[in-house]
Amino acid sequence: GCAEVERLSAASLKRTWVGGARGRDWYSAAQSGGRAVLAHASQVKNVWIPYGV
Repeated sequence: GCAEVERLSAASLKRTWVGGARGRDWYSAAQSGGRAVLAHASQVKNVWIPYGV
C-alpha cells in the first residue's frame, strides 16, 4: 500500500504522492486534472554553474 511505496522511495529520495487511503479516479477530469495534479507532477530545479573570476 501507501506506506510501502513511501518506504521504498525513501532510500533514493524519490518524491511520492500517494494520498493515503483515499482513492483517485484517474478517468474523472475533476480529479485527474487541474493545478493540484500539475503541481505534484512537475518540479523545477535550478542548476548554478560558476563562471568568471
